[in-house]
Amino acid sequence: FLVLLFLLTYRWMSKPENSVLFATGFVFGLGLTNYQVLLLAALPLIIAIMLRDRALFRGFAIVGAPYIVVITGMKYGFLPSISHPIAIDAFVYMALNLLILTTTYFFLPRGKTIALTILMVEIGVAFYGYMPLVSDLRNPPMNWGFPRTWEGFKHALSRGQYERINPTNVFSLRFVEQLGLYFEDLRGQFTLPVALLGFLP
Repeated sequence: FLVLLFLLTYRWMSKPENSVLFATGFVFGLGLTNYQVLLLAALPLIIAIMLRDRALFRGFAIVGAPYIVVITGMKYGFLPSISHPIAIDAFVYMALNLLILTTTYFFLPRGKTIALTILMVEIGVAFYGYMPLVSDLRNPPMNWGFPRTWEGFKHALSRGQYERINPTNVFSLRFVEQLGLYFEDLRGQFTLPVALLGFLP
């Protein structure tokens, strides 16, 4: 997904077309369902849009602000988090999302492009909805975190089954050991000449 995402971004930067931007949004959303580290690719995407089309970047920044406020508010408890998919708070957030996209589509100068790109990201992420369906219908059920229940679905969505990232202190001996293991692995998998080619600009 990462390579496809960057190829689509490169294609859009060389010849900006809305259809390529929509495909990039969809691949980004779909990729998040498989590989959440793809969130780190959001920064290069933002920079690419900023460098190529400042007006479009400004529009995305305006539209993205309410999403950031809501997500931050939910994280820090200023706003209620979604208690259940059929609870009133879930419908309020869905209505707010629809309101933002509709307002963007009709009232911002590049609103159609922005709203449809965000919608494509949301459609890609919507493939998470497959987990509870398959968990309930298949025999044996797909129970990775038991997504049939709301708590299990949130657990699977937040990757609760994996250990948290514990970064190593850069100024420690352990970090030097880890770098050594990484380069040893790199040399073993790609051979030294090919591994060195990866460092060329």
